[in-house]
Amino acid sequence: MKSITSSAPLKYALGLLIAAATVATLTATNELAAQPIPVPDPGADTLKKGDGWLGVSLTTIVATEAARRGYKRDLVAVETVFENSPASSSGFLEGDAILELNGTPITDVKHLVGLVRGTAPGTPVKFKVLRGKEVLDVPLLLALRPDRMELVRTQLINKPAPDFKVAEVASKKTLSLTNYRGKVVILDFWATWCGPCRRSIPELNAIVERHKGQEFALIGISDEDKDTLKTFLKTNTLTYTVASDPTRQANKDYLVNALPTTFLIDQDGVVREVFVGSADMKKLAAMVDELLGKPL
Repeated sequence: MKSITSSAPLKYALGLLIAAATVATLTATNELAAQPIPVPDPGADTLKKGDGWLGVSLTTIVATEAARRGYKRDLVAVETVFENSPASSSGFLEGDAILELNGTPITDVKHLVGLVRGTAPGTPVKFKVLRGKEVLDVPLLLALRPDRMELVRTQLINKPAPDFKVAEVASKKTLSLTNYRGKVVILDFWATWCGPCRRSIPELNAIVERHKGQEFALIGISDEDKDTLKTFLKTNTLTYTVASDPTRQANKDYLVNALPTTFLIDQDGVVREVFVGSADMKKLAAMVDELLGKPL
């Protein structure tokens, strides 16, 4: 059985860190500015011994696909690998199926998340990984789980923004970041049920009005369905593009776990800043002015 070393190549990608899927606890001050997304926590019932971090996002390879790799059951696979993580330094690759951790067979994503999160940082562990049809041993030391905002900033700020495909509510168009090449773009992840999101709408409308006619776009992305969003838009004025992403893929790629979360992307498609909550709208507006130049 082969062992992966840190010299193995790594294809870097962005995605939601499933091993960090627990919604961050908000302070009393921040509760007024952001709300956690109500998604299931795959590891909350297993947090007992530590808070270890592998540095990957996970997906499930269903049995029909796993059969092609010689297995008759669902497999847990690496969807993305975060840079500067134990996974990246140990040579994990996208598509690797994780079969075992310290000899314990992995049954599903929740099981693996619980094992990793329940292990203290700095603990030496050994994964058994299926790459293609080859089984490999991957020894490593788990790291301390980074702060959520630190993770977002490390993975996204000053790097190319992940592309996305979302459905524009006002039409049947599928929008992607490539549609806005050469423009300054604000991506606002929000929801109709989110109080801080609703409070930020007038300020976002004001930014749109201020930069009307310039190379600028603002897209509000919600994981709610089109009908819910259309109903909301009948009684609320949003002067920018609203899009639906019921698969939450864009949320995952941008590591969103609280609403609103707002990203500023420059003309070169690079993420310049991220804002969680509605408290920094003035700073966001100032940064847009800086990128576009104040309107005459």
